[in-house]
Amino acid sequence: MIEVPYIPPAVRRRLVWIGYPLFAFAVAILAMAQALPVDRIRDRLEAQLALEPSSNQPFALGLDVTVQNASVTTLTGLGIRLDNVEIRTRPTLASEKPNRFVLDDATVKVGLFRALFNRPAVSFKVHGYSGVVSGNVSVAPEELKIKVDGSGVVLNGVQGIQQALSGLPVEGTVNLNFDLDAPKQLLSNSNGSLDLDIDNFVIGDGKAKLVVPTNPFLSAGLTFPRLKVGHFIGKATIEKGKVKLSDIAIHSSDGDITIEGTVDLRDPFPQSQMHLYVRVKPAEAVLKREPTIELMYNSSQKSSDGYIGIQLTGSFAYPAQPIISKDPPPGLKGRVSAAAAGLPTVPPSGSSNRGTRTFGAPAHAPASVPAPAPVEAVPAEVAPPAPAPAPVTPSPPPVIASPPVAAPTPVPAPEVPAAPVDPQ
Repeated sequence: MIEVPYIPPAVRRRLVWIGYPLFAFAVAILAMAQALPVDRIRDRLEAQLALEPSSNQPFALGLDVTVQNASVTTLTGLGIRLDNVEIRTRPTLASEKPNRFVLDDATVKVGLFRALFNRPAVSFKVHGYSGVVSGNVSVAPEELKIKVDGSGVVLNGVQGIQQALSGLPVEGTVNLNFDLDAPKQLLSNSNGSLDLDIDNFVIGDGKAKLVVPTNPFLSAGLTFPRLKVGHFIGKATIEKGKVKLSDIAIHSSDGDITIEGTVDLRDPFPQSQMHLYVRVKPAEAVLKREPTIELMYNSSQKSSDGYIGIQLTGSFAYPAQPIISKDPPPGLKGRVSAAAAGLPTVPPSGSSNRGTRTFGAPAHAPASVPAPAPVEAVPAEVAPPAPAPAPVTPSPPPVIASPPVAAPTPVPAPEVPAAPVDPQ
């Protein structure tokens, strides 16, 4: 027999006054969840995500989204759960294929109390690719805040990423942290940070082809081998709408990679402009092992230290084709000239294999570094010959030639006085 603990009458009355409202609220939430038209909400969400970002509508991403099943969540907060979500991008060219992403499920919850005060807040959690991505979005008239945390997302077999890398598959496990604060809901004036960590990063599989339409050698496609990048760590800071990538250098047994650049955030986001420069240098062992890499490497323009540079420019909506060039994009020329001016750009001796940290500097360093030395030595030695150019300064020889012509004129001068003597 179960003994019921004794509850004083005063406490019992308080529990009754508290319990009834809580029970009524729970019943109201359950009734509302059952009465919500889930199918209509799903269709509305798909239509909203399909709107172009230029429409300035909330959650307008310009993506084709298909949801197989939708349900309402109540116990952990009022929201909607979407199962088997397929997302497809919209290519700008008819010859391109859309990037496709498939998510296991996505749960979106809305803060009711904040929505009553015109400050809607949305939290989300997405499961897909063996990982989880969660975060929240807080919207107010004077501010927009976004926070995203991801862990354990496996890149193996992600079709969208493969197409974004010119057909090359990638492998690795991604962890990320993203924080953004946009005053007046303007990305062009936002501040924040991004931390990206990819473990066991691998590019290529030895079967897929690398296609670069702007390169005559790679326009038909070249079978790309499996290259181990290793552990990739990238950091970026966002200040006044400009994303600045910190110097990123990767060293592995298969080669070295350096990345630098900026992204100018604009409203809407797809119009943001990127100015990125990637430099790649395969290891000697890879060149001997992979004939295709050796052929591509030898046929490409390289900087003096043996790196191949790749420019990535354009907007996210209309990205330009990658361009293989030993010179960085125009937006990075300032940093290149600073490096060429003699600023230290090479890490300490203990990390020499990480290479130069400023992009494009090696390509110009040979032309600028020798220049200062001769300029300082030549003036000291050529100073004596400086007078020799002095005769050259009368480069207008016609002016010097005119005096000799004046010299012969005095010769006929004595003949002129003789002329009057003849008539006499």
